[in-house]
Amino acid sequence: MKKILFFILAAALLVGCKAKEVEVRVSTEDLQSAIAGEDVSVRFVARFENFGKLDEKERAQLDAIQNIVEAAMEIDDYNLVSADSKTTITVEGEIPIHIGEPGDGQDAFALYLWPLNNELLPGFTHAMQLNVGKAFNSLQNQMKGISYMLAIDTVQPVTYRLRANSGAPVPILAGGGQMDGNSFAVRAVSLKDGERTNITFSGGAYDSVYGGMLIALP
Repeated sequence: MKKILFFILAAALLVGCKAKEVEVRVSTEDLQSAIAGEDVSVRFVARFENFGKLDEKERAQLDAIQNIVEAAMEIDDYNLVSADSKTTITVEGEIPIHIGEPGDGQDAFALYLWPLNNELLPGFTHAMQLNVGKAFNSLQNQMKGISYMLAIDTVQPVTYRLRANSGAPVPILAGGGQMDGNSFAVRAVSLKDGERTNITFSGGAYDSVYGGMLIALP
């Protein structure tokens, strides 16, 4: 969790905290382990791009952001490249799986997984969604202390790289996104054990809300 937050904060200088892509890598085994009470974190890769180099003032602001976050957070891999007419930040790290509805977690960002009890969709056991938690507002305010232009966007475009590895098929249901590069309005599929899929939610309504999915865990 701590790593994804630093990345989003640092990249705020470039694109107003909207990533080109935040990719979350998760397996059904990860989800089942979290449900069983284990502390589970999953990998993410986040990329921000902008045309133009960073000037000295922007680099200083970037350093200030880093100092705020590194007091409590660490990063697996952080790479900033500013060359020619393009600046790119790529960061890899981890976020926790939180069992509970979005907003319940103490972290600024988490992958939320919560049980469903819906008579209309009896086959789906859980909903899953990247979202913010209770620590988000505090860190957003710290960013505003540097510059209001650097305030973190609550919502980011997200791609879930989901792998079925629980020994049984895994049905999923999602709406209004892209699955393996193909756009869809509503899509219900069953992943065979060992299969992977990429589900992307970006632009349009997903500028205001995080995309997510329903899943039937074995």
